[in-house]
Amino acid sequence: MTNFSKMKTTMRFKNNKLPAASSQEFKIFFLQPSAFSLSPSSLRPSPFALRLLPIFLSMLSAVSILFFPAGAHAAPKWTSSYLEAESLMEKENWRDAATALETAIADNDQEGEKIKLYGMRFGYFPHYRLGLCYYNLGKWDLAKKEFEKSMALSQYEESQKYLQLAAEKLKKSEEDKKAIDSAKKKEWDEYYIEAMDFMAQNEWMKASESIKRSLAIKPPVALSVKRDGKEVPYSPHLMSAKCYSNMKLEQKIILDELAVSLESEKSQETVDMLSRELPAVWVNP
Repeated sequence: MTNFSKMKTTMRFKNNKLPAASSQEFKIFFLQPSAFSLSPSSLRPSPFALRLLPIFLSMLSAVSILFFPAGAHAAPKWTSSYLEAESLMEKENWRDAATALETAIADNDQEGEKIKLYGMRFGYFPHYRLGLCYYNLGKWDLAKKEFEKSMALSQYEESQKYLQLAAEKLKKSEEDKKAIDSAKKKEWDEYYIEAMDFMAQNEWMKASESIKRSLAIKPPVALSVKRDGKEVPYSPHLMSAKCYSNMKLEQKIILDELAVSLESEKSQETVDMLSRELPAVWVNP
């Protein structure tokens, strides 16, 4: 290894004057290595460098107090919860992220790009992020509310986009729920009344299906139903025969229903229909 020349730094103060020192130009030899070596013995700070060290440390301390006041390292609880939620969302752990965001909002329910998190990082959007969590959990109504809060507080562009998506999902969900509710099993008498309504509209096939559903679940002792506050005879087999007749099904199917009606329902209307269906062979007893 080759020796290198002493590192020199020439400093000159204003008007060639030094505070509490000679006014002549002087040279500061901070390091005077005799060879290219990292051993401690090869690094010898100059006396002037030692004089400047306390000043440098004082300046460093002042800067740290100015920009990093006491307690600044201890982040507020809402900051910690918010950052935890961000980490959980990256892992798509929406449920735990939502819990962390709810904790952050409980301590600081504001939102905006100018809210400081730590250091030079700004931007606090807990309602937007909570809306995303609810959105991915399929809780469209809660997601919509959080996006609305985010828009009210910060006018965040992404909140507007997801607000529309959540509204569409919520509408579709409500429509599906209504469809499911309408498709739920009704009581036997409700199906029977529904069949009577279909028959009044000449909807024979729909009426037939409603009668089948009623027969599948009716109580064994049912003899009548209430329709518009009046007692109506419960005659599902007779009504089925009427439906099949108007649907132009084969006569055997119609007669089978009438036979069951004659035995179990014992109505004059069944006898009358039998006489119409079998005019040549029917003999009134």
